[in-house]
Amino acid sequence: MIREKYEINSTEYAAVFLNSKLDATRRRVSRKKGFRVYDKGCIGLKYSESDCDEEKMFRRAEEMLCYQVPYEPTPETERVCHMDMTAGEKAPDYQVFEDQCEDLIIRLKKRFPGIIFSNSIRIVEEEHKLVNSQGLDLSFKDRYYLGEISLKIRDGINITDGAIPYKSRTFDPEGIFAHVEKVLANYENVITVEEGKSYPMIISTMDAFNLYYGFINTCFERELNGQHYGAGGSLLTGQQGKQVFNENFNLVQYSDPAKYIGRPFFDAEGTIIDSGVVDFVKDGTFLRPYTDKSVSLKYGFENTGSAEAKPENVPCLGGIGGTGIPQIRPVGLTITGQHQNLDALVGRERAIYVFFSLAGSYNNMGGYALPVQFGLVYENGEFIGRTQELMCNTTIWDMYGKRYRGLAENTLMPTSAHDYMVIDMVANQNG
Repeated sequence: MIREKYEINSTEYAAVFLNSKLDATRRRVSRKKGFRVYDKGCIGLKYSESDCDEEKMFRRAEEMLCYQVPYEPTPETERVCHMDMTAGEKAPDYQVFEDQCEDLIIRLKKRFPGIIFSNSIRIVEEEHKLVNSQGLDLSFKDRYYLGEISLKIRDGINITDGAIPYKSRTFDPEGIFAHVEKVLANYENVITVEEGKSYPMIISTMDAFNLYYGFINTCFERELNGQHYGAGGSLLTGQQGKQVFNENFNLVQYSDPAKYIGRPFFDAEGTIIDSGVVDFVKDGTFLRPYTDKSVSLKYGFENTGSAEAKPENVPCLGGIGGTGIPQIRPVGLTITGQHQNLDALVGRERAIYVFFSLAGSYNNMGGYALPVQFGLVYENGEFIGRTQELMCNTTIWDMYGKRYRGLAENTLMPTSAHDYMVIDMVANQNG
């Protein structure tokens, strides 16, 4: 019998904005421990969110083996690795952070009195640990700033009109303000786009307010999911080794914390990808689906170290509970490629920056509908106004194939860890 403990400790300190004011600061501490026992192809689990008698928790996990929850893979053995991305860094001064956030929101309110700013900026500290009775001893610690400042046009009818995403290991309020000032400088100027015309769409790769979930995790989490692929349900089934997307399009999973903030170097099963990167699509060619140990065993695929689990759940392919039902994406899924200058990708054309998109839909034929609630018109290096609400319809093959222009380096807010895709789409007025 093998015993294993999976632990996630996190602390968040949030500066909370409401109605363009610093409304409160909140500190939240979370301690989660999952106790796993493996025996004869089965797994038993117990879970705690507080201090506990660990020996007693393991005994209770052993009792759970009677339910015969299957888990065929062999747990990792004899590997010790500890990584601390906060080593050598000063602990954050919460008072300084609070003062910086308050100054930022005051400046935003003064600069844009017609917009209401809300939501929060957080300091997130996370520690992941995975140890077992076979000599596995892994730990990872990270600290970063995560911001989602939502905005609402004061006289508008929508509940929200957009968000300013921010994710970085350093806090740069000046950079955030400069970004907002640049993109929203002419937001009151409503520009009508030509119905049915194709425009270069500038799309952030950051997973704020469902946008990135629409473009990445609604499409590729499904088509690249090893369980879905192995069962023959993926649109990419039979396409392995073939160029199916634009030659400038690359899709990878990073487990290198230097390249993907907040993602441990090991997955929920203890798998470590030594190179820190797995290529799913390289130069437009589909190479492999993403997998965990169970899917790899079942279908004979390469294990890509994509198992996800909360400490209370069975580790599986993005598992949501002990059912093993796949959830969206492996953590660290990222679009990469040769970065180009945004203006070079757009050229002299009028482009639309998708500032806010929510509730896009993707179907089993590869079709994708992108509603743009708040689009900003970009022309000759400047944001000259905003669009009316738009609806763009496309397909996974067009988005990342013949209509994919490339990946732009983030010059709009370079201190935040995200880039911009440029994709041609036909725009239609929504309603």
